[in-house]
Amino acid sequence: MLSLHVYRNYCIIRTDIMMKLTRDIKNQWTQLLLGDFTPHDIALGLAIGTLVTLLPTFGFSALLALLLIFIFPTINRPAIFISLIVWNPLVQIPVYAASFQLGSYLFADATLVKYDIEVLNQLYSFTRRFLIAHLIIVSGITLVTYVATWTTLSLRQAKKTPKNTSSV
Repeated sequence: MLSLHVYRNYCIIRTDIMMKLTRDIKNQWTQLLLGDFTPHDIALGLAIGTLVTLLPTFGFSALLALLLIFIFPTINRPAIFISLIVWNPLVQIPVYAASFQLGSYLFADATLVKYDIEVLNQLYSFTRRFLIAHLIIVSGITLVTYVATWTTLSLRQAKKTPKNTSSV
């Protein structure tokens, strides 16, 4: 009977420790992400991370993000890394496809430049169609990311700020 009582107390203590540890990790993670940053800082970090990630750098986006962090130390670092995670290569595939489709639509009637080497003809045609349209789409996604993040965080901050309702 004593061993059952000791085991039950051990389980309760262990559960309390795990709950406290989980709560501490959650609080530290929240402080890291939302710490002393304004909604503008977080939204700008996500927007810059989105821009860097969606540029067709073929795997060098993380290095480019690190370079930007070292050049501009006031950028919200966690927000940039979150955008690197969100805009992973699988998510980028539809963006690339949309870029090519938009480029084909925009440059349907464009005059073709002819080179003697067919590979250069294809490369020029593909690059022009893809890159211009991709910059248009990425600019739009970056702008939407900034506005949506800033609006959401500003509203969240406004809800958390207690209103002064003292009566005189």
